[in-house]
Amino acid sequence: MQKVAVEEARHLRKLGHQVDLLAIWPVVNVRRQRPSVYADLLNEICPQALGENFHGPFRFSLKFPGFDFFSLFHVTSPLITPKILARRRYDVVICHGTYTCFTAYTLWKRNEIPYVAFIWDPISYVLSKAYSNASLGLLLPVLRPFAFRLDKLLVDNSLATLTGSKVHLPFLESLSSGRVSVLYPGCYPSEKLPVGRGDYILSVIRWNAIKQPGRLVDLMARTDPSLRLIVTDGYSPRSEMVQSFLTRARTKGVSQRISLEGPANQRRLKELYIGARALIHTSVEAFGMTALEAASHGCPFIIPEGSGVTELFTNGVHGFFPKEEDEEALLVSVNRFADELFAREMGHRAWEVAKQYSWINHARKLEQILVDRLG
Repeated sequence: MQKVAVEEARHLRKLGHQVDLLAIWPVVNVRRQRPSVYADLLNEICPQALGENFHGPFRFSLKFPGFDFFSLFHVTSPLITPKILARRRYDVVICHGTYTCFTAYTLWKRNEIPYVAFIWDPISYVLSKAYSNASLGLLLPVLRPFAFRLDKLLVDNSLATLTGSKVHLPFLESLSSGRVSVLYPGCYPSEKLPVGRGDYILSVIRWNAIKQPGRLVDLMARTDPSLRLIVTDGYSPRSEMVQSFLTRARTKGVSQRISLEGPANQRRLKELYIGARALIHTSVEAFGMTALEAASHGCPFIIPEGSGVTELFTNGVHGFFPKEEDEEALLVSVNRFADELFAREMGHRAWEVAKQYSWINHARKLEQILVDRLG
């Protein structure tokens, strides 16, 4: 969602609009925090960290026990941000991330600034998907009704609600009929494709239990030995899970065929996409940004059916979309890419589709939605 927010700001400016990119987090200037990753992404875009203006204990935050993303700052920011922005008269706030919408909601109530809620995963869905098997799962019967009411509150009061695919569209429409639009993310398609592709499968993941990175090791132990695996962790810091991954690779005897890279900036990601036989992602995503990015560089992809990005492509034509837990189908899909010519031809077809979803086209569609809503 951070990448989409940055690209929207950049391309709405190209269309002639005045746009500020606001980050609610305190003392977290992503350009300083991880310059090697964010430098090219934030080129010409300087986010304003609202939390830099918070004082005392409000400058700090901590995650609530049992949650991966929900933190104290998602609660304190809605109380303070309206005061910071009291003198700014925005026409609209486009809010990315469900929890961040709490801040946008208070801006609407206190400062009368309407907001567009760009919801990737509703709170109700996140609770069931991410925490049903965790310790927090015991509280789900109590938390689900509360989460539903919060989802409805945010959607009901938004100027418009956007979502990145049709995955959550029925649920969001049930909260507020007729005010929800699907707006697919964009990409930067290559102007031309390389003559050949490398000998590796690529995975761009976040290191958490939901993504199940250990499945990649088990998969490599059974795939064609001519294929290597390169794993880059995108924007996530390394953790104990990485060490467990490496230990598992040694145990399975495939450590020599697996390369683990740290955070990759946009330039490095493009290099990896261009050289890969295919991208693999083993968990269902509300969209699946890396799959679209891979396709934009002629790299076919494997991602579970039901992921939002599969709405733009065709199974068996542009990539493979096996069921999320079907290990045999996943194995068959990967082994097809032992044939470099097959990978190249499939990737070319995926590239032709991806070219329709440039960031400037995304911005034009967003612009039209705003015009329709604001009048």
